[in-house]
Amino acid sequence: MTSSFGFKEFEGTSEEIAFWNKAREEERSSLKKRHVDTGECLLCIIDETIPQKPPEPVLPKKPEKTEHVERLPAAPRIVGGIITRSMERVEVTTQNLKVSWEWYNEGQGLVAWTFQNTGSQQATAILFRNSYYFGNAFWPIYVNNPAFGTTFASKLEPLVEKTIQRNSAPLTLISWKQPDDSYKSVVAFIFTLAPGQTWQILEGGFSPATPPEGVSAYEVSMISEADFCLGYDPKQVSAWDRQSGTSTPGYSPNPNTFHSIQVLAPAEAPFKALFNDVIQQGSCESVPKETPVQPEAQAPQAEAGLWSLLAKNAGSLKER
Repeated sequence: MTSSFGFKEFEGTSEEIAFWNKAREEERSSLKKRHVDTGECLLCIIDETIPQKPPEPVLPKKPEKTEHVERLPAAPRIVGGIITRSMERVEVTTQNLKVSWEWYNEGQGLVAWTFQNTGSQQATAILFRNSYYFGNAFWPIYVNNPAFGTTFASKLEPLVEKTIQRNSAPLTLISWKQPDDSYKSVVAFIFTLAPGQTWQILEGGFSPATPPEGVSAYEVSMISEADFCLGYDPKQVSAWDRQSGTSTPGYSPNPNTFHSIQVLAPAEAPFKALFNDVIQQGSCESVPKETPVQPEAQAPQAEAGLWSLLAKNAGSLKER
Protein backbone atom coordinates (compact mmCIF):
# COMPACT_ATOMS: atom_id res chain seq x y z
CA MET A 1 0.00 0.00 0.00
CA THR A 2 1.18 3.54 -0.70
CA SER A 3 0.47 6.83 1.05
CA SER A 4 1.81 10.39 0.98
CA PHE A 5 3.93 11.04 4.00
CA GLY A 6 4.06 14.78 3.17
CA PHE A 7 6.94 14.88 0.78
CA LYS A 8 7.30 11.54 -0.84
CA GLU A 9 5.30 8.48 -1.65
CA PHE A 10 6.11 5.64 0.73
CA GLU A 11 5.23 2.01 0.61
CA GLY A 12 3.83 1.05 3.95
CA THR A 13 1.78 -1.53 5.71
CA SER A 14 -1.82 -0.94 6.57
CA GLU A 15 -0.87 -0.37 10.20
CA GLU A 16 1.85 2.14 9.28
CA ILE A 17 -0.48 4.10 6.98
CA ALA A 18 -3.30 4.05 9.56
CA PHE A 19 -0.92 5.40 12.23
CA TRP A 20 0.34 8.18 9.94
CA ASN A 21 -3.16 9.25 8.93
CA LYS A 22 -4.37 9.42 12.55
CA ALA A 23 -1.28 11.20 13.90
CA ARG A 24 -1.54 14.88 14.79
CA GLU A 25 0.42 17.40 12.74
CA GLU A 26 2.98 17.99 15.46
CA GLU A 27 3.60 14.24 15.70
CA ARG A 28 4.12 14.02 11.95
CA SER A 29 6.51 17.03 12.07
CA SER A 30 8.50 15.43 14.88
CA LEU A 31 8.82 12.18 12.97
CA LYS A 32 9.85 13.99 9.78
CA LYS A 33 12.44 16.08 11.65
CA ARG A 34 13.97 12.98 13.22
CA HIS A 35 14.03 11.39 9.76
CA VAL A 36 15.87 14.37 8.29
CA ASP A 37 18.26 14.85 11.22
CA THR A 38 19.24 11.21 11.70
CA GLY A 39 18.76 9.75 8.23
CA GLU A 40 16.65 6.91 9.64
CA CYS A 41 13.95 5.59 7.43
CA LEU A 42 10.62 7.12 8.23
CA LEU A 43 8.83 3.80 8.25
CA CYS A 44 11.35 2.40 10.70
CA ILE A 45 10.64 5.38 13.02
CA ILE A 46 6.89 4.87 12.59
CA ASP A 47 7.25 1.16 13.44
CA GLU A 48 9.04 2.10 16.67
CA THR A 49 6.29 4.57 17.50
CA ILE A 50 3.33 2.29 16.83
CA PRO A 51 2.17 0.80 20.14
CA GLN A 52 3.06 -2.85 20.26
CA LYS A 53 0.22 -5.26 20.82
CA PRO A 54 0.69 -7.38 23.85
CA PRO A 55 1.43 -10.93 22.91
CA GLU A 56 -1.57 -13.16 22.98
CA PRO A 57 -1.53 -15.40 25.99
CA VAL A 58 -0.65 -18.96 25.23
CA LEU A 59 -3.38 -21.10 26.67
CA PRO A 60 -2.51 -24.61 27.73
CA LYS A 61 -3.72 -27.13 25.22
CA LYS A 62 -6.42 -29.42 26.32
CA PRO A 63 -5.19 -32.98 26.29
CA GLU A 64 -6.51 -34.79 23.29
CA LYS A 65 -8.90 -37.56 24.08
CA THR A 66 -7.37 -40.83 23.01
CA GLU A 67 -8.82 -44.28 23.11
CA HIS A 68 -6.79 -46.84 24.94
CA VAL A 69 -5.75 -49.53 22.51
CA GLU A 70 -4.48 -52.71 24.02
CA ARG A 71 -1.42 -53.84 22.14
CA LEU A 72 -1.31 -57.57 21.59
CA PRO A 73 2.00 -59.37 21.50
CA ALA A 74 3.37 -59.94 18.04
CA ALA A 75 2.06 -63.18 16.51
CA PRO A 76 4.66 -65.89 16.15
CA ARG A 77 5.62 -66.96 12.63
CA ILE A 78 3.67 -70.12 11.92
CA VAL A 79 4.48 -72.50 9.11
CA GLY A 80 1.80 -74.91 7.91
CA GLY A 81 -1.96 -75.21 8.15
CA ILE A 82 -4.85 -77.08 6.59
CA ILE A 83 -5.85 -76.54 2.97
CA THR A 84 -9.15 -76.99 1.22
CA ARG A 85 -9.90 -80.53 0.15
CA SER A 86 -10.20 -79.44 -3.46
CA MET A 87 -6.43 -78.87 -3.39
CA GLU A 88 -5.52 -81.71 -1.14
CA ARG A 89 -2.72 -83.98 -2.31
CA VAL A 90 -1.32 -86.93 -0.39
CA GLU A 91 1.93 -88.59 -1.38
CA VAL A 92 3.51 -91.84 -0.25
CA THR A 93 6.73 -93.37 -1.45
CA THR A 94 8.32 -96.77 -1.90
CA GLN A 95 11.87 -97.51 -2.92
CA ASN A 96 11.18 -96.61 -6.55
CA LEU A 97 7.68 -95.15 -6.69
CA LYS A 98 5.72 -92.11 -5.59
CA VAL A 99 1.95 -92.48 -5.26
CA SER A 100 -0.40 -89.55 -4.63
CA TRP A 101 -4.04 -88.60 -4.98
CA GLU A 102 -6.00 -85.42 -5.52
CA TRP A 103 -9.60 -84.56 -6.25
CA TYR A 104 -10.48 -84.99 -9.90
CA ASN A 105 -14.15 -84.09 -9.42
CA GLU A 106 -14.98 -83.58 -5.76
CA GLY A 107 -18.69 -83.17 -6.46
CA GLN A 108 -18.82 -86.62 -8.10
CA GLY A 109 -16.50 -88.18 -5.52
CA LEU A 110 -13.76 -88.89 -8.08
CA VAL A 111 -10.08 -88.84 -7.19
CA ALA A 112 -7.08 -89.18 -9.48
CA TRP A 113 -4.29 -91.50 -8.40
CA THR A 114 -0.86 -90.63 -9.77
CA PHE A 115 1.95 -93.18 -9.90
CA GLN A 116 5.48 -92.05 -10.70
CA ASN A 117 8.59 -94.21 -11.03
CA THR A 118 11.48 -92.12 -9.72
CA GLY A 119 13.96 -94.99 -9.80
CA SER A 120 16.23 -96.43 -12.46
CA GLN A 121 14.47 -99.79 -12.80
CA GLN A 122 10.97 -101.11 -13.50
CA ALA A 123 8.87 -101.36 -10.35
CA THR A 124 5.48 -102.87 -9.44
CA ALA A 125 3.29 -101.84 -6.50
CA ILE A 126 -0.04 -102.52 -4.86
CA LEU A 127 -2.15 -99.72 -3.39
CA PHE A 128 -3.69 -99.90 0.08
CA ARG A 129 -6.22 -97.28 1.17
CA ASN A 130 -9.35 -97.18 3.34
CA SER A 131 -8.28 -100.49 4.90
CA TYR A 132 -8.16 -102.66 1.76
CA TYR A 133 -6.28 -103.08 -1.52
CA PHE A 134 -7.50 -101.25 -4.61
CA GLY A 135 -9.37 -103.76 -6.79
CA ASN A 136 -10.04 -106.36 -4.12
CA ALA A 137 -13.65 -105.39 -3.43
CA PHE A 138 -15.31 -106.07 -6.77
CA TRP A 139 -12.81 -107.91 -8.95
CA PRO A 140 -15.39 -110.59 -9.98
CA ILE A 141 -17.39 -107.77 -11.60
CA TYR A 142 -14.39 -106.13 -13.25
CA VAL A 143 -12.99 -109.26 -14.88
CA ASN A 144 -16.37 -110.30 -16.28
CA ASN A 145 -17.27 -107.00 -17.97
CA PRO A 146 -15.21 -105.63 -20.88
CA ALA A 147 -16.27 -102.06 -20.07
CA PHE A 148 -13.77 -102.05 -17.22
CA GLY A 149 -10.89 -102.92 -19.52
CA THR A 150 -9.11 -105.16 -17.03
CA THR A 151 -7.82 -108.74 -17.19
CA PHE A 152 -5.47 -110.89 -15.15
CA ALA A 153 -1.81 -110.02 -15.74
CA SER A 154 0.32 -112.64 -17.48
CA LYS A 155 3.58 -110.77 -16.85
CA LEU A 156 4.97 -107.67 -15.19
CA GLU A 157 5.00 -104.97 -17.83
CA PRO A 158 4.60 -101.16 -17.76
CA LEU A 159 1.06 -99.82 -17.77
CA VAL A 160 -0.27 -98.52 -21.08
CA GLU A 161 -1.17 -94.84 -21.15
CA LYS A 162 -4.51 -94.08 -22.82
CA THR A 163 -6.21 -91.19 -21.04
CA ILE A 164 -6.86 -90.78 -17.35
CA GLN A 165 -10.55 -91.49 -18.01
CA ARG A 166 -9.77 -94.76 -19.86
CA ASN A 167 -6.72 -96.05 -18.00
CA SER A 168 -7.19 -99.37 -16.22
CA ALA A 169 -4.81 -101.64 -14.32
CA PRO A 170 -4.52 -105.45 -14.47
CA LEU A 171 -5.55 -107.82 -11.70
CA THR A 172 -3.34 -110.46 -10.16
CA LEU A 173 -2.87 -112.60 -7.08
CA ILE A 174 -1.07 -110.84 -4.24
CA SER A 175 0.33 -113.40 -1.82
CA TRP A 176 1.83 -113.46 1.65
CA LYS A 177 4.15 -116.34 2.44
CA GLN A 178 3.32 -118.30 5.61
CA PRO A 179 5.69 -120.13 8.01
CA ASP A 180 4.75 -123.48 6.42
CA ASP A 181 5.69 -122.11 2.95
CA SER A 182 2.05 -121.86 1.89
CA TYR A 183 0.46 -118.60 0.74
CA LYS A 184 -2.49 -116.48 1.77
CA SER A 185 -3.67 -114.46 -1.20
CA VAL A 186 -6.07 -111.76 -2.38
CA VAL A 187 -6.98 -110.54 -5.85
CA ALA A 188 -6.28 -106.84 -6.51
CA PHE A 189 -4.79 -104.43 -9.02
CA ILE A 190 -1.04 -104.13 -9.61
CA PHE A 191 0.71 -101.06 -11.00
CA THR A 192 3.92 -101.56 -12.98
CA LEU A 193 5.88 -98.53 -14.22
CA ALA A 194 9.01 -98.19 -16.29
CA PRO A 195 11.81 -95.92 -15.02
CA GLY A 196 10.68 -92.30 -15.26
CA GLN A 197 7.09 -93.22 -16.17
CA THR A 198 4.09 -91.34 -14.73
CA TRP A 199 0.62 -92.87 -14.97
CA GLN A 200 -2.83 -91.96 -13.60
CA ILE A 201 -6.11 -93.73 -12.91
CA LEU A 202 -9.48 -92.54 -11.59
CA GLU A 203 -11.34 -94.00 -8.64
CA GLY A 204 -14.81 -93.04 -7.43
CA GLY A 205 -17.11 -93.51 -4.48
CA PHE A 206 -15.43 -90.97 -2.20
CA SER A 207 -16.74 -87.74 -0.69
CA PRO A 208 -15.33 -84.81 1.29
CA ALA A 209 -16.42 -86.63 4.43
CA THR A 210 -14.87 -89.95 3.34
CA PRO A 211 -11.78 -89.23 1.24
CA PRO A 212 -8.97 -91.72 0.65
CA GLU A 213 -7.40 -92.45 4.02
CA GLY A 214 -4.63 -94.63 5.38
CA VAL A 215 -2.87 -94.56 2.02
CA SER A 216 0.22 -96.70 1.51
CA ALA A 217 1.91 -98.46 -1.36
CA TYR A 218 4.09 -101.59 -1.36
CA GLU A 219 6.40 -102.86 -4.03
CA VAL A 220 5.90 -106.53 -4.93
CA SER A 221 8.00 -109.12 -6.72
CA MET A 222 7.24 -112.02 -9.07
CA ILE A 223 6.54 -115.50 -7.68
CA SER A 224 5.16 -117.48 -10.61
CA GLU A 225 2.82 -117.63 -13.58
CA ALA A 226 0.20 -120.36 -13.48
CA ASP A 227 -3.45 -121.36 -13.59
CA PHE A 228 -5.48 -120.55 -10.48
CA CYS A 229 -8.90 -121.65 -9.40
CA LEU A 230 -10.74 -118.58 -8.15
CA GLY A 231 -14.09 -118.59 -6.41
CA TYR A 232 -15.79 -115.43 -5.21
CA ASP A 233 -18.35 -114.73 -2.55
CA PRO A 234 -21.73 -113.94 -4.23
CA LYS A 235 -22.12 -111.15 -1.67
CA GLN A 236 -19.52 -109.21 -3.70
CA VAL A 237 -21.92 -109.02 -6.65
CA SER A 238 -24.97 -108.10 -4.58
CA ALA A 239 -22.96 -105.43 -2.75
CA TRP A 240 -21.87 -103.98 -6.08
CA ASP A 241 -25.43 -103.87 -7.39
CA ARG A 242 -26.69 -102.10 -4.26
CA GLN A 243 -24.02 -99.42 -4.43
CA SER A 244 -23.95 -98.89 -8.18
CA GLY A 245 -27.67 -99.27 -8.87
CA THR A 246 -26.96 -101.81 -11.61
CA SER A 247 -27.45 -105.52 -12.19
CA THR A 248 -23.95 -106.40 -13.30
CA PRO A 249 -23.11 -110.10 -13.09
CA GLY A 250 -19.93 -111.66 -11.83
CA TYR A 251 -18.18 -114.31 -13.88
CA SER A 252 -19.64 -117.77 -14.28
CA PRO A 253 -19.11 -120.57 -13.48
CA ASN A 254 -18.05 -119.77 -9.98
CA PRO A 255 -15.36 -120.89 -9.23
CA ASN A 256 -13.50 -120.66 -12.52
CA THR A 257 -9.92 -121.11 -13.73
CA PHE A 258 -7.83 -118.05 -14.63
CA HIS A 259 -4.28 -117.79 -15.91
CA SER A 260 -2.36 -115.17 -13.95
CA ILE A 261 0.92 -114.25 -12.38
CA GLN A 262 1.34 -114.37 -8.62
CA VAL A 263 3.32 -111.67 -6.80
CA LEU A 264 4.84 -111.62 -3.34
CA ALA A 265 3.82 -108.89 -0.91
CA PRO A 266 6.49 -107.63 1.51
CA ALA A 267 6.25 -108.53 5.16
CA GLU A 268 5.33 -104.97 6.14
CA ALA A 269 2.23 -104.98 3.92
CA PRO A 270 -0.89 -105.87 5.94
CA PHE A 271 -2.90 -108.88 4.81
CA LYS A 272 -6.51 -107.81 4.27
CA ALA A 273 -9.20 -109.80 2.44
CA LEU A 274 -12.61 -108.11 2.25
CA PHE A 275 -14.52 -111.23 1.25
CA ASN A 276 -14.08 -114.98 1.57
CA ASP A 277 -12.67 -115.64 -1.88
CA VAL A 278 -11.42 -119.16 -2.61
CA ILE A 279 -7.95 -119.14 -4.22
CA GLN A 280 -6.15 -122.30 -5.18
CA GLN A 281 -3.31 -122.92 -7.60
CA GLY A 282 -4.24 -125.29 -10.43
CA SER A 283 -7.53 -126.14 -12.10
CA CYS A 284 -10.92 -125.99 -10.43
CA GLU A 285 -11.65 -129.74 -10.65
CA SER A 286 -11.16 -130.24 -6.93
CA VAL A 287 -12.98 -127.06 -5.91
CA PRO A 288 -16.80 -126.97 -5.37
CA LYS A 289 -18.68 -125.20 -8.14
CA GLU A 290 -20.27 -122.77 -5.69
CA THR A 291 -18.56 -121.37 -2.64
CA PRO A 292 -20.45 -121.64 0.66
CA VAL A 293 -22.51 -118.61 1.54
CA GLN A 294 -20.57 -116.56 4.10
CA PRO A 295 -21.76 -113.87 6.51
CA GLU A 296 -22.08 -110.68 4.51
CA ALA A 297 -19.19 -108.28 4.83
CA GLN A 298 -19.75 -104.53 4.74
CA ALA A 299 -18.90 -103.47 1.22
CA PRO A 300 -16.52 -100.55 0.78
CA GLN A 301 -17.84 -97.36 -0.80
CA ALA A 302 -14.86 -96.34 -2.84
CA GLU A 303 -14.54 -98.65 -5.83
CA ALA A 304 -18.18 -98.81 -6.88
CA GLY A 305 -18.62 -95.16 -7.82
CA LEU A 306 -16.19 -94.85 -10.69
CA TRP A 307 -16.44 -98.37 -12.01
CA SER A 308 -20.24 -98.29 -12.17
CA LEU A 309 -19.86 -95.09 -14.14
CA LEU A 310 -17.55 -96.88 -16.54
CA ALA A 311 -19.91 -99.82 -16.87
CA LYS A 312 -22.87 -97.58 -17.68
CA ASN A 313 -20.94 -95.33 -20.01
CA ALA A 314 -18.39 -97.59 -21.65
CA GLY A 315 -16.48 -95.52 -24.16
CA SER A 316 -18.46 -92.34 -23.45
CA LEU A 317 -15.96 -90.65 -21.18
CA LYS A 318 -14.01 -88.04 -23.09
CA GLU A 319 -10.71 -86.40 -22.28
CA ARG A 320 -11.20 -83.14 -20.45
